[in-house]
Amino acid sequence: MQKIELQNRIDLEIFCPFCGTKVRSDEGLKTCEHVLYHASDYSFEYVKIGIGFDTDVDLGESSMDEYTDALEFENSFKIAVYDPPPSLFGGYVAFQKV
Repeated sequence: MQKIELQNRIDLEIFCPFCGTKVRSDEGLKTCEHVLYHASDYSFEYVKIGIGFDTDVDLGESSMDEYTDALEFENSFKIAVYDPPPSLFGGYVAFQKV
């Protein structure tokens, strides 16, 4: 999956590039028809119904970031935002042009 990576921006508001819906802010997570999933380094917070993967994944030695990088959906990309060091905690939202 293509990825846009933003360091030191865990508090960044994210808007859907297709319809303009605010999908991530300090007020919480929202969805629109273009959001495939919301995830963090801990788990998936939202997964679009019918996209065909199990959210209860065993990451093994992989991180959630690596796992979601490997997911393939046509016409899609992921925005990854990270806390500043030392935590580097990540949040991820994927979009798909429908």
